[in-house]
Amino acid sequence: MTKNILLFPMGSSGDVHPFIGLGRALRKRGHRVTLFSCEYFGETAAKSGLEFEETYSTEEYHQIQEDPDLWHPRRGMKAVLDRTQTVDGYGKCLERIKEKNIPGETVLVGGSLALGPRIARDHLKIPLVTLHLQPSVIVSPISPPRMAAGKVPRWWPLWMRRLAYRFGEKYMVDPMLAPKVNEFRRGLGLPPVRNIISQYWHSPDAVVGLFPEWYANPAADWPANLRLASFPLYDEANVRGLTDEQQRFFDAGDPPIIVTFGTAMRHAKPYFTAAAEAISKLGRRGVLLTPYREQIPDPLPRGVIHADYIPLSQILPRSAVMIHHGGIGTAAQTLKAGIPHLVMPMTHDQPDNAVRLQNLGLGTWLSPKQFKPVNVARELAWLLTKDSVKTAAKQAAERLAKEDGLTTAAEIVEQVVWK
Repeated sequence: MTKNILLFPMGSSGDVHPFIGLGRALRKRGHRVTLFSCEYFGETAAKSGLEFEETYSTEEYHQIQEDPDLWHPRRGMKAVLDRTQTVDGYGKCLERIKEKNIPGETVLVGGSLALGPRIARDHLKIPLVTLHLQPSVIVSPISPPRMAAGKVPRWWPLWMRRLAYRFGEKYMVDPMLAPKVNEFRRGLGLPPVRNIISQYWHSPDAVVGLFPEWYANPAADWPANLRLASFPLYDEANVRGLTDEQQRFFDAGDPPIIVTFGTAMRHAKPYFTAAAEAISKLGRRGVLLTPYREQIPDPLPRGVIHADYIPLSQILPRSAVMIHHGGIGTAAQTLKAGIPHLVMPMTHDQPDNAVRLQNLGLGTWLSPKQFKPVNVARELAWLLTKDSVKTAAKQAAERLAKEDGLTTAAEIVEQVVWK
């Protein structure tokens, strides 16, 4: 049966790309798919065969990225939640869903922060699939994720860990989210909700983790209806490629070191500078990736170039090491390429991903304060010569080559029904 799939990602390229990839997989299976997102992603969605509905402008997208609090280890979460509620526009979201709804055929698919579709699910009785791109968004006293502002120690007794999470959600997180959510629900005649990030944002109909079990083993307190797929490996390679100049660079010498701190990061100049100096110190070649040219040191060292954006799947297999921020999408593409990671986590899911990658023997990480040329050069030299890391990276790539996260996720979406 053909279904009418409405996709609602929230965030930057790393958050939206998985939904475009899932949309393409669903389209190939014969379904009608509409992506609701920022104007910035409209062209890519159209070239991928998806219908597109703009939810906010490219100008607003860039304005959001200018907020330095988005990358602050303690203020980052509040900044994201505040921006999400502004962009999400619960009333606007509900009206768009009503316009696109085909009773009996529609399925909503939303990211962790897509609370508009979650409310619409309850009001309109339309099944919803929640997609979690990273394990760190799943609250788990049994297996606490590493967070930027600290962590709940695993050596604490379980009752103490549970108490810490309850306290944080009741007095810190719910006060940021619940008032607007419940005000809107009240206008629809719906009862109030609480425990939004530990319970409410997991759809009762289906929850999908877009990462494999070997990356994050499910804990006993994860949602009972959660199913793991694998990484959603989509990065615009179907619509963008290397320029002739970039192609010549990759053909001209040893595998370079790639550096990115995320497509939405606008405050990374010190880190690009440190990375470029370290690469030059080692006599290596490098590529600095960011759409914001003002972050790039001028002049660049010999053998180091800048690019606004290149699909990682097209260059990482031809590269030596990936220096990145620990975003789950970047980490996944690096895993697929089978090369080591040097991670500089800042906030959100990044510290948790950095620790997981290190524990898997796939690389190492430095804090932003530690990210100085001498330290970066030292860690790069180690990664370039450490056979155990190279072997682990190759094995992870072989594992990932046997998985198809987007197809698995598409099959789950096809099967979901109202509960």
